[in-house]
Amino acid sequence: MVRRNGRQKRLDSSGWKAPREAVGDPQKAPDPFSFPPDPFSFPDPFSPPRASNTAKCSKPTATWRLRGAEMNNFVVRLAFATALLFAITAYALNRDLYGRVAFVSLTTVKEVKAGEPLDEFAPKVLLRLSKKGSSSGSLAMTGADGTAFIPIEAGTYCVDAFGLDGHVANLSVRSGETIPRCFTAVAGRTVEFGVTLAADTKYGGTIPSLAVE
Repeated sequence: MVRRNGRQKRLDSSGWKAPREAVGDPQKAPDPFSFPPDPFSFPDPFSPPRASNTAKCSKPTATWRLRGAEMNNFVVRLAFATALLFAITAYALNRDLYGRVAFVSLTTVKEVKAGEPLDEFAPKVLLRLSKKGSSSGSLAMTGADGTAFIPIEAGTYCVDAFGLDGHVANLSVRSGETIPRCFTAVAGRTVEFGVTLAADTKYGGTIPSLAVE
């Protein structure tokens, strides 16, 4: 050890000056009277949580969650708008009859005698036209000459005959079969269809008079 200018310096055998030991911060110096933490201690459940480094990452995570929620809301609104547009379009198409209307020339006749080909016109017969594959249908009535001309929605229909009073009018054996009593109406075209009543059938009824109130 060499004393110079009132200071002591330590030299080793080679003359190298050893650095002076750094004096630590007295505030950070270990407390000689402190004890190590108890390994059997448990955290207090009622104490506020400690701040950690993970708090720094919470803001970006919350931002991404907010953006995801906004995107989900946008997708839901877009799907709702698309469904509404399709519903409006379908409603408009249902109101428009373009390309869906056909025309039918109806004739009702009655056998003069069973089994004979000779027929006569049967006037004022009520016809029910039931559309295949659907619960919808329509009614038509032949006039005094046994004929009628009606518009109808395109499709395949089967026909039943009634009197104006609503009672069933029996069809002939030929007209009572499935194929002869059905027809297909094509949009934009006119189809002719005839119904033959049985010779022994009886039908009746009258059209109610128009009451003036």
